[in-house]
Amino acid sequence: MDYPRDGQGRLRNEVLSATEWARFKGILGHYHVQANKIDPGAALQWERVLSGARALLAREAVEVRPVPSKAGGDAEAKEESGSKDAEDAVDGATNLRAGESGGSRDS
Repeated sequence: MDYPRDGQGRLRNEVLSATEWARFKGILGHYHVQANKIDPGAALQWERVLSGARALLAREAVEVRPVPSKAGGDAEAKEESGSKDAEDAVDGATNLRAGESGGSRDS
């Protein structure tokens, strides 16, 4: 997980190309998606946000534990809270882009 960086490893604060946008997996600001936005702005501590997001994802990966199956059911253990829900949450967190949740790139 990361945020868009330039060739020197610094934060890019410009709109990504269509190809870059389609391939990117990580944290984006509005200014990475559309030219008429300037947020989140220079005050956002990107490294702190990135570090926190990585820690949350790592903790979630550790916290998913097997749960015994119901009596008479499948003998294999099932993951607590449903692994599909956890995968969807991770996908949503790592793809913070307008349009993927039904929103518009123009808003």
